[in-house]
Amino acid sequence: MDYLFHVGNAGVILKLGGQWVGIDVFTGREIKPYQPLPETLEQKLLCDAGCPEIGLLVVTHSHRDHFHPQKVSAYLKTHSSALVLAGDDILSILAEAGVSSSRFLRKERIRMSDQDFMGRYGALTLYLLSTEHMGNVYRDVRHYSVLLQYQGQELFVSGDAKPDHRLYGHLREYCGKLSVLIAPFPALGLPGARKCLLQFCRPDQIFLVHFPSPGEDMEGWIKSTVESCRKMGEELPYPVYCLEAKERYPLHLVVD
Repeated sequence: MDYLFHVGNAGVILKLGGQWVGIDVFTGREIKPYQPLPETLEQKLLCDAGCPEIGLLVVTHSHRDHFHPQKVSAYLKTHSSALVLAGDDILSILAEAGVSSSRFLRKERIRMSDQDFMGRYGALTLYLLSTEHMGNVYRDVRHYSVLLQYQGQELFVSGDAKPDHRLYGHLREYCGKLSVLIAPFPALGLPGARKCLLQFCRPDQIFLVHFPSPGEDMEGWIKSTVESCRKMGEELPYPVYCLEAKERYPLHLVVD
């Protein structure tokens, strides 16, 4: 069985066959109103205390609610075979922290784009797609969304990408039938964003992440997202709301 483990904010760990991939797992602790990786789980991962080894860490961008260089570096020190896949800006930060380039998964520039990359890890093919971060103030942030191809199935982790026609049009250049979408809550909570998604694809499963902690949701984002999704009928599969860290969800993948 394949699983998604939500580990706080937008962080997920994917179990795909015998491979474990972590995306935006290690964050800073002070990222309110969002939830960091729980400290107990963080220590288990960093100390290799009974947790399955994440063989590949993927980072979408440099914001502290998605990336903490010292923690990623510490994880690599205690897990000698683990690798990292990220943009060159992230890799430069890790290199400055003392991480050897031998720990960076080899990635190739894709011919159809001078800004997208591809890497292979075991049975997985991963694409780093250069995408625009949500919010005009973050327009200059180097940001990548992640497409994973696994035994005929395609999973897309959008990171903090702006959920518009450019995002899904870009995805369609590489993706046929999308099995799983993992995205921040505005991707489905905003009717306009939902319409953009429908124009390009209908995922089999949708997981919404990056919610504020329930006790910190002063803007009512959780409630408004749930209410908005209830109105969408059957045009898209009803999403899984990843509200609490350390939850495990099955991935319904029909692999080749």
